[in-house]
Amino acid sequence: GGSGTARAKAIIESCLSQASSRLSDRQACVSRAFEACEDEHGTSQRQMNDCAAFSRLAWEDRRALASKRLTAAKQSDTVFPSPSRHIAMLIASEQRWDAWNGPDCEMQAALSQGGTYHAYDRDICLSNHAAKRAIELEMLGETWGKIFNLDGL
Repeated sequence: GGSGTARAKAIIESCLSQASSRLSDRQACVSRAFEACEDEHGTSQRQMNDCAAFSRLAWEDRRALASKRLTAAKQSDTVFPSPSRHIAMLIASEQRWDAWNGPDCEMQAALSQGGTYHAYDRDICLSNHAAKRAIELEMLGETWGKIFNLDGL
C-alpha cells in the first residue's frame, strides 16, 4: 500500500505544481492520482478499491500537513497580531470538518453498503473531500504566509 500511496502523492504534487493559483485549476487535480492509478493498474473492483484508497491516503496526508503548517503559524513581526485567534478558529473548523467528513461519505456510499463496491464508493468520497479541503487549506496558507511566519514546517 505504501508505494501506491507514494505514487499518488507524487502525481498530486506534480499536478498541483503545474496548476495556476486559480482554484479551478487546482481542483482539476482532485481525481488525477486515482485516474492515473486506474490507467496503470486496471479497473477490476479490487484495483479500483486500491486506487481509491491510495488517493484517499495521499490527500488525507496532504490535508494533515497543510493543517499542521497553519496551526504552527507564528507572529512574523509586531505590526501584525499573534495568529493565536486564527489558529483557534482553524482548529475548531477542522474539528467540525472531521465530524462531518466521515458521516457524509457513509451517507453518500450507503446504497453500496455490504457490497464489494462500498470501500471504493466511500474512499472516493473521502478522497474528494480531503482533496478539496487540502487545496482550501493550502490556499489559506498562501494568505496567512503574507501575515504570519509559516516557516516552522
